[in-house]
Amino acid sequence: MRYALSSSLIVWLALAAASSCPGGSQPLPVAEPLATPAPGPEGESVAEQITRLQRMIAEDEDRLAHLKAERDDPEGEYAKAEATFAEVDRSLKTAREALEQLPPGDGPERADAEARVARLTRARELTKERFDLAIEGRKTTGEQIANLTQKIERGRQALKRLEGNGPEEPAPADPAPKAADTPTADGPATAAPATAPSAPAIAPPAPAIAHPAQALSGALAGGESTPPASAPAPASGTEAGAGEPADEGLAKAHRDAQAKAEASREAEAEARSATDRLESVDKDIALEQRLLATANRRRDNASESRAALTAAFRERSLAGAPREELDRLLARVNEVEERLRAANLDVRECSDRLQGLHVARAELQAEQIDSLKKAQAAKDQVEVAEKEIRRLENPFSAHNVLSWLVDHGPRILAILAAMALVHVLSRFFTERVIRLVAHDGARGSSVEREARARTLVGVFQNAVTVAVFIGGGMMVLQEAGIPIAPLLGGAAVFGLAVAFGAQNLIRDYFYGFVILLENQYKINDVVEIGGLSGQVEKITLRMTVLRDLEGRVHFLPNGQVTAVTNFTHGWSRALFEIRVDYREDVDRAIAVITGLCQQMRDDPTYSLMILEDVTMLGVDALDEWCVVIKFFIKTRPIQQWNVKRELLRRIKNRFDELGIRIPVPQQAVRYHAEEGGRAPFAEAPDGQPRILQA
Repeated sequence: MRYALSSSLIVWLALAAASSCPGGSQPLPVAEPLATPAPGPEGESVAEQITRLQRMIAEDEDRLAHLKAERDDPEGEYAKAEATFAEVDRSLKTAREALEQLPPGDGPERADAEARVARLTRARELTKERFDLAIEGRKTTGEQIANLTQKIERGRQALKRLEGNGPEEPAPADPAPKAADTPTADGPATAAPATAPSAPAIAPPAPAIAHPAQALSGALAGGESTPPASAPAPASGTEAGAGEPADEGLAKAHRDAQAKAEASREAEAEARSATDRLESVDKDIALEQRLLATANRRRDNASESRAALTAAFRERSLAGAPREELDRLLARVNEVEERLRAANLDVRECSDRLQGLHVARAELQAEQIDSLKKAQAAKDQVEVAEKEIRRLENPFSAHNVLSWLVDHGPRILAILAAMALVHVLSRFFTERVIRLVAHDGARGSSVEREARARTLVGVFQNAVTVAVFIGGGMMVLQEAGIPIAPLLGGAAVFGLAVAFGAQNLIRDYFYGFVILLENQYKINDVVEIGGLSGQVEKITLRMTVLRDLEGRVHFLPNGQVTAVTNFTHGWSRALFEIRVDYREDVDRAIAVITGLCQQMRDDPTYSLMILEDVTMLGVDALDEWCVVIKFFIKTRPIQQWNVKRELLRRIKNRFDELGIRIPVPQQAVRYHAEEGGRAPFAEAPDGQPRILQA
């Protein structure tokens, strides 16, 4: 009895000491996020950033080693909780079996057995809760190990980038946490593997501090890190292997844009690194908060277990329980006291780590804001550089137009001036050469040679003009930077298509060339072609233009000229057929006509038109009602009609003076009237019919 009382006194003293020590049964407050972020790394040097990263990596490595050791400790909280739960579960099962074997009633033995079952049931609930907390803590520890591994890797990559040891590599994916033992709902835990099963990932809490960096990050990539900006596409002529652009300003703009694009990629990589590390810290904070909650619940469980064991110790001590049982209870009380102190220590450590993580998060958030600003500024610079390249590549910009005029304008003006000079000289020399060749010809008068010269000059000047403008136009296009080889190839294909599809057009040009070469007719000649006659107004290689006496213009393709009648080729001839009455002296009429022709030959007005004396052919025919006298006069080209009209006028007047009759067609009509009637017509004595009056 004295032992029991002394033991009770010891227990109560221990409880009083435990309740009075810091971190007793009252839970410690959970660390809250900081109200304002710590001063950010804006303006922080690279050396300071490297030092801060190295410190964070070292702390994370120490924490990772501690978590792995805690997870793999065979005598850690998980193993103890599992063993305790199994022991209490077996004891409860044994107590229930012993209670069932006792006879029913209100005896002291049955009362003791029922009290034992009640104590063990409560103990099982507490140990089961402890085991569940150990399992949850093990899962959280596994997730923390995976997150710390990824966080350390990301920190090393950022450190490598800052140290300039090479490009960043993508951070590894979260490794799957190891499985842990899974207890049964009611009963002891089964043999379990060394690690806890993976738990669903806990989304990191929203940042406690609202900051413009969130909006800036969203502007960059809709809440995610933006991909690196691609280098501006080079302008034409700057593909791989094509060399620098011809314009030095454009080449410099491309180099500047590539440098800015590289800087933008580096800035965005830094922003992604800061964002990824911030996500790792957020996840670490969420996991640490879960560990803190688990530690608080373990502390509460330890407090409840201590209260239950203390009550059991007092009850068994007052009931005079055996010394061995009281010693076991006292040892368990001491064990719970140790567990309570460990839980209080875990709570304080978790709170301290949360405070440190929030400070680190504030630093990373400031670093992220700074890196996002830098990335946005670099992206803006890339856009400015690309806009400058587009301005320089725009052929219609003032800079390019002025540069093009300075480079190509003088040469194009020189080509145009040369074209104009060649055109003028071609007109000058072509006209003189053709006139010289035409005047040296053996056929035709000077007027005819002049007409032929005008014809050839017009045709060849058109041909030379076309050749000059086509050749000069190709040179201008070549100077302007437009390749003419495709144009020439296209022209060849087009010419071939024209040769097959427009054979008549080719034939027109060929016939026109032959007509000019053979001098079949020329401008101002009077010709007849295909039943159409008129004076030649224009000749080209493709067509001939005729105008008849009524002023109508006929356009005849040269390919349709199969036969030509030229009335004015070299010289002309006025042909006459004069009819006289049978009763006239033919020799007298011929002498009169010859005299009139000689008069015209002597007339100054017509002497230049007539080339030779009259050629009298004589009596050409004896028609039914007249005698035909035929003769002709050789005249200059186109003058035969003037000479003929004047000579016919003179012959008519002279014949009237001399009484030489020019017959008209006559027809005798005899009418036989019926008996008792008279004929309305009768033949006059001179052989002309007359009307008889009734």
